[in-house]
Amino acid sequence: NKNTAFEQLSEPLQLKHVRKVLSDMGVAYDHVKISIERNPELIGSCYYGWTNPNGKEVQLYPDAFASRECLVKTLGHERVHIEQIKLWGPAKTAEEAMYYEKGPRFSEDYWWDEYRRRTNYDGK
Repeated sequence: NKNTAFEQLSEPLQLKHVRKVLSDMGVAYDHVKISIERNPELIGSCYYGWTNPNGKEVQLYPDAFASRECLVKTLGHERVHIEQIKLWGPAKTAEEAMYYEKGPRFSEDYWWDEYRRRTNYDGK
């Protein structure tokens, strides 16, 4: 059964839930399509999200739903990529792509701290 593979993930793989978390974060994904990749083989792959180089689509992978913290950090991380693409366009080289990861990675703790401050989230 495909669904039982996702039972170990604490967050529901639902766009409605993603939109609620984004709203709680105070973050807008204006004109960006969000999709959830429901492939059980990706659980444990350490892939959380991907932003299309066109800046108009974000895919979320099962590991992003492992916890609220993972989901918030992933949504914040991908949001920074959306802004990078708006400002500078997509990465043109592998070196640039690696550089583009620095800001989003650095921002993850900020997103989580800010989410907890805004929501008083205590892990339940």
